[in-house]
Amino acid sequence: MSYRCNARTKTCTCGHRYTKEEYELWKCPECGKDRHCRQLVSREGERCRFHGGKSLKGIASPRYKHGRYTSLPPELAERYQESLSDEDLLALRDEIALVDARLHDLLSALGIGTTSELWKNLQDAYKNMRIALTQRDPDKANAALQTLGQAVENGVTQTSAWAEVYDVLDSRRRLVESERKRLVQMHQFITAEQAMALLARVQQSILENVKDKHALAAIATDLAELVSERTR
Repeated sequence: MSYRCNARTKTCTCGHRYTKEEYELWKCPECGKDRHCRQLVSREGERCRFHGGKSLKGIASPRYKHGRYTSLPPELAERYQESLSDEDLLALRDEIALVDARLHDLLSALGIGTTSELWKNLQDAYKNMRIALTQRDPDKANAALQTLGQAVENGVTQTSAWAEVYDVLDSRRRLVESERKRLVQMHQFITAEQAMALLARVQQSILENVKDKHALAAIATDLAELVSERTR
């Protein structure tokens, strides 16, 4: 499989030179040609020699300082910052509240009468139907049939509502259990910030103890690939 650099080019083949205001453009405003660099590279996400592919990166770079974001792809660094600002990233309280709202609606719909009332109405409608048939009174029979049908529909509605109530209660139970486990495990796992601090300290240690630039370049490449694989 072949991969391409895909970096933004500074100049189009038509001669147009992109300005700072046109940095976000992916097509030339004059000829419409795609701005992606088409140079072949050996690995996905790698840059060609024209766009810094041969320059030292990460802990091997002479401009290396603290390494906090050196090994992070731009997309991951942005998501990392967003995650840091979200204190309830893994919380399920909003989902539990939504389930509670649905449960409230379902319970409100059960106000059509208790099960005993439904059976009593069904029994009365059946008796009236039998009386109407015995008397051969079509008007009474039709009225009794409508009452009987309404009682059956109310019973079906209530049964379906209760079935959904049980499902929602089970969903709520699972959410509450997951939230409880999350709160317990908060004290057992390191945060994203702690993980990045650890990675930065490892890189600093390598930089202080490894003097071979080729070895540093190889280590920096391996660390970048490791981070990239974990974010896919």
